[in-house]
Amino acid sequence: MLKRTKGRILLALLVTTGLAGTINEPAISMKERKRVVTELKETRADLVRYTQGLNDRQLKFRSNDISIEGLLRHQSQQSQQLWLLFETTMQAPINPEKRRTVLLSDDAVYDLGLRNGSAAIPPSGSNTKGGMLNRFYTERAEQIKYARTTTEDLRNRVVAMPFGNIDAYQL
Repeated sequence: MLKRTKGRILLALLVTTGLAGTINEPAISMKERKRVVTELKETRADLVRYTQGLNDRQLKFRSNDISIEGLLRHQSQQSQQLWLLFETTMQAPINPEKRRTVLLSDDAVYDLGLRNGSAAIPPSGSNTKGGMLNRFYTERAEQIKYARTTTEDLRNRVVAMPFGNIDAYQL
């Protein structure tokens, strides 16, 4: 009898305070979260697969005035700049009124990244392939952890890019 009374009192308090029935909706859906984590893991695996077995001579091979190593360094700078832009965007207040200006779908932004070769790029900071891969793994692990655990509102933070406005999730 006492348990039933305590339960009713607790239920009455929850309803009275408005806590019952409130939905704690995550900033991004579980489907979106799963997709970004999967893509981060896949691009990490792709980078290892593409660079595995390349020796110094192959890394320095030049085609059209740029070596594979030079291309990785150039792209790594762009990758770091995108992550810095993401961090800056997340520090800004949400701007839901700009959400209407995002015209590209998630798939279109993802395809853009793949066409530009920026989906699996190691960060700079080391001149050796091993050093670049180690740093890439460290930073990618941080990104995956963030994607798995964030409760931030990624959809209502909009940033202007040369190809159009995108939200923080797409960035």
